[in-house]
Amino acid sequence: MKVLALVDLPSLASTVRVRATAAASVMPLALRPAVRWRGLGGELMTKVWLRWLYALFAMIGASTSSRAQDAKVITYDEWSAIESAKRSCERALAWHKERKGLIAQLGCDSIPSCNEMMPTVMACTMTNAAQGSQQFESKMVSEFFKNPSCKGITWAGHQDPTEAAKVSVAEAILKPHWALSARLNLGSEKQYWQVVYNKTGTYAEGTDSPSGIVEKLCTLINGPGSAVLN
Repeated sequence: MKVLALVDLPSLASTVRVRATAAASVMPLALRPAVRWRGLGGELMTKVWLRWLYALFAMIGASTSSRAQDAKVITYDEWSAIESAKRSCERALAWHKERKGLIAQLGCDSIPSCNEMMPTVMACTMTNAAQGSQQFESKMVSEFFKNPSCKGITWAGHQDPTEAAKVSVAEAILKPHWALSARLNLGSEKQYWQVVYNKTGTYAEGTDSPSGIVEKLCTLINGPGSAVLN
C-alpha cells in the first residue's frame, strides 16, 4: 500500500519501543511469549511490532479499496421496469380498443392524444412488456460499455466482452451500490428513470434516451463529488 511509503521506519521503531508496555494489551496473544523471551526492549520486539503494523496498514488499505470499488456498482431493477411496461401497455391497448373505429374514420390527427399514444400501441402490439424491457436494458448496457465516462464503474449482471468476470446483482445489492430503476412506456425513445445511492441516499432522476441515462448516471458516479460519496 502506498501509505507505507510515508512511514519513517526508524522513528516508528523508536516509538514502538517506548510504548511497548502500554500496547502489550492489544498485541496478538500468539506473539507475547516471543516478546517475554527477548524482553520488551529487544530487537525481536521491534521486528514483531513492525510486521504487525505492516499487516494492519495492509488490511486498512484493502478495506478502503474495497469500499471505493463497491461504491461504483450499478444495479438495475428489471422487475419494476417490466411491471411498469405492462401497465403502460394495458392502458394504451385499452385506449386503442375504444377509439380504433374513430381513428379509422377520422384519422389519428383528429383524435386527441392519438399521435402520442399510437407509438406505444404499436410497440405493445409487436412485442410484450418483458421483451420490450429487456431491449431497453440492452440499449443502456451497450451505451454503458461504449461511454468513456463510465470507466471504473461496474454494471451488475453484465460484463464487457474483454472482462473475465462480472458482479451478480444478488452480490451487488448486499454492498454499497447505485440502484437504478425505470418507468417504461414502450414506443418512446425517452424513458423516466431514477437512481439512488443506498449508502448515502444521494438521488437523481430524469427522462432521457438510453444514451442520455448512461451519460448522466456515469457523470454523477464519477463526477467531482464522487470521492466524497465513495
